[in-house]
Amino acid sequence: MFAEVISSIAAMGQKQQPFRFRPSNAGPEKCLRSLVYESLGFPHKALPGRAMLIFDDSSWHEELTLNWLRKSLYKIHSEQMGVECFTFADGYALTGSIDCIATDIDGNDRLIEHKAINHFTFTQIEAGDLIPLDNITQTILYHCGLIALSKELKHPILLIKNKNTSRYLEFELVYCIQVDTAVCIPRTLETNEDGIVKAIEAPAFKVENILGRVKERYNLLKSATENKTIPDRQYSLDSWRCDYCSYNGVCYDNYDEEFLARKEGFDFETNPELSIMIKAYKNLTSEISEREKPKEQIKKNIKEFLAKEQIKSGYCGNLSITLDRREVVEKLHKGYISEVLNIKEMKVK
Repeated sequence: MFAEVISSIAAMGQKQQPFRFRPSNAGPEKCLRSLVYESLGFPHKALPGRAMLIFDDSSWHEELTLNWLRKSLYKIHSEQMGVECFTFADGYALTGSIDCIATDIDGNDRLIEHKAINHFTFTQIEAGDLIPLDNITQTILYHCGLIALSKELKHPILLIKNKNTSRYLEFELVYCIQVDTAVCIPRTLETNEDGIVKAIEAPAFKVENILGRVKERYNLLKSATENKTIPDRQYSLDSWRCDYCSYNGVCYDNYDEEFLARKEGFDFETNPELSIMIKAYKNLTSEISEREKPKEQIKKNIKEFLAKEQIKSGYCGNLSITLDRREVVEKLHKGYISEVLNIKEMKVK
């Protein structure tokens, strides 16, 4: 009842705003095709209420973080202050609003750009498997605009919060405008046996050609808009970015025709690099399949024993064994009940 009301209200009142190229959509991960659709004024599809709730959550997480910082010795100010990052060759000024500036007890100012993200993406970034290029780009753009106002500004901080666990990860961005490169220093937090929290630095990495890429994307966007040409898709249909895109309907409007028009009988050995990748994928798939066979047979034997002896749960040493009933929700099998075997280590209390 209430959940339905909340989701419905969140979905209401979405309005299509005039397009503007801005720091938050200037990064290389943002789909250029969707920007062109927006720039050309294509009608966008309203996002579901749940998506709007996710976006709203991120804003509140930012405020929660700043409230904690306000209780420290840092002075938090200039929230949502407008800043002009730089001007393109055609005179277009790239502008945006910063999250805040933090001033320490020595009077040093530092830009903070805050992002609140889901647990899966956070763990990928923390492990070094994913670089948040769009977030880094946005932070550097704001920093460039602020440096023009104050040369004394310290290196900016990209502060990322895990919305599920409230764990923080920060990147200190040491940017050199002369070579257009940022050295990114990741830091995570660890708590020792005495309950003392301290920052642990991970290996630094470089992000190059930051402003250069922004200028290149702006020129591509401007050219596509003026010539009314739609760029190739940047992501595949199963990407989460397409799920949350307001233009996925028009983007894939002719997908069936496009798919039927694709080439058949292509000789992949004419592309040696791709040929190696295809054969490696097949070998890996076969190896995984072979390893899965004994696992599936063992699971089958266990489930048959549980059925014969009419057992629903039990234990084996420190392992708990349960058999759960789960309804299959796929359209072709809706209403079908499957039995799911779970074997887990029991937590020691």
